[in-house]
This record gives sequence, C-alpha cells and structure tokens, in this order.
Amino acid sequence: MTEVKNLIASIGPGLLNIDSLFKNFTSFYNKEAQAIQSLGMSSDSAKKLESSDQKRDDFHWAIGLIIKSHTKHVNKEIQEAAKRLLKVINKYGNLRYVPYEEETIQISNFCHELKNYPSEVKLLDLASWIEMLEDENIKFNDYYNSMKQEMVLIDKTNGKLKEV
Repeated sequence: MTEVKNLIASIGPGLLNIDSLFKNFTSFYNKEAQAIQSLGMSSDSAKKLESSDQKRDDFHWAIGLIIKSHTKHVNKEIQEAAKRLLKVINKYGNLRYVPYEEETIQISNFCHELKNYPSEVKLLDLASWIEMLEDENIKFNDYYNSMKQEMVLIDKTNGKLKEV
C-alpha cells in the first residue's frame, strides 16, 4: 500500500482527478499504520513481509527485463525464444500493485507457465531466476499467513485494528 500511496502522491491526486478519494485513502492508511504500530506489528513481521514482497517484485521484474532484452539478441533462435516467453510476460503484466493474495497466486501461475517452455527457459538461462521467484513467493506466503494469524490474535485481544 505504501508504494501505491507514494505513486499517487508523486503524480498528484489532482492530476488523476481523485483528490477526495486520495484524502480518504490517506486518512485510512494513516489510521491503519498507527494501529499496527501501536500493536507492535510494524516491527519484525511487517518488515519481513515487506522485504519478501520487494524481492518477489524484483525477481519478477528481472525475469521480464531478461526476456525483453533477449528479443534484441543477434542470435535469431534466442530472439524467437524470447518472443515466445514475452507472451507470458505480457499476459501477467506488472504484478507489483496487485493485492498480496492475488499476487501470490499470479506469481505461482506465471512461474508454472514459464516452465511450459523448457527449451526457451534453458536457452535464456532463466531457471535459477524462476526458482528464486518461486522460493520467495513461498516465503512471502508463509510470512503473510503468519501475519494474518497474528492479526487475528490481536483482534481477539483488543480489537484495535477492527476499529480501523
């Protein structure tokens, strides 16, 4: 959410014609952040989650850049392989701003689809990138589920987040 908030702020909510919506969003965002911070959740769990999500985004982005760069390769076989894989990249697009649970599913599907092109993946040397993305996606999901459980426990004990 921080990235979305910062992106809108950098463009300017007025330019996007969402001034009142952004004001409300910012208000709720700040209340949620304060509630999380007051409960001590902004520490370890949230940092792990945020760091893992950033790694997923970086690995996904890197795979896309590798594939796109290979569409300009001098070797026609590599160019054609990259063009086939580019269809997968274009299908999924930028997953950075997708909600966590949906992003986790989309990344899993994305990796599975790339593996349907084993010769292309091998030719572009993408196997280790796909493996890193899959591993980080699993770690992220574990952190996310752990944080959800933590929030349920907090909700049961004092309800602060529920109010927000």
